Formats: sequence, C-alpha cells, structure tokens
Amino acid sequence: MTNSSTGISPAARALDKVGNVQVGTSVQVVSGTASCARNWRLFPPRSWDEADATSKVEYREIRRRQDRARIPDMTASRRHASP
Repeated sequence: MTNSSTGISPAARALDKVGNVQVGTSVQVVSGTASCARNWRLFPPRSWDEADATSKVEYREIRRRQDRARIPDMTASRRHASP
C-alpha cells in the first residue's frame, strides 16, 4: 500500500469496488447550541503497525509511512480496526 494518509486502509465495497477506510472515535461536549470535540482517537489498521511487519523492508516502509504522517511509534497500542 502506498497511501500515506493517516490510518487509511482499503476495504471491500459493494460491486467489487474498493474504498479507503479510516476508523476513529471522539468524545464530544454538547449543549443546546454548540458542540466541541474534547478527545480523538484513531484506530489504525494492521498495515500501519510495525509490529505486524514480516520483513525488515516492510518494517522500514511502515516506519517511513508513520513518520510522513507524523504519528508516533505504535508498539504501545495493539488494538486494530481491521484484522
């Protein structure tokens, strides 16, 4: 995969088309007139986790992708959006 947008991975869609998926959650503070995001969390797919690399080349590519997207080392986070 060459996409460097943070946490994007391909996902199957209807009619054999492929779309990009990014999974995240947020905590919102809401009133009757406004809302404000208080916290965000991105759940990157396994293809973004260097712990799942099967070779040194793949490991280096994942780390480069993380660096380009300015996300930290993911070894502390082992929950994934997709298998």
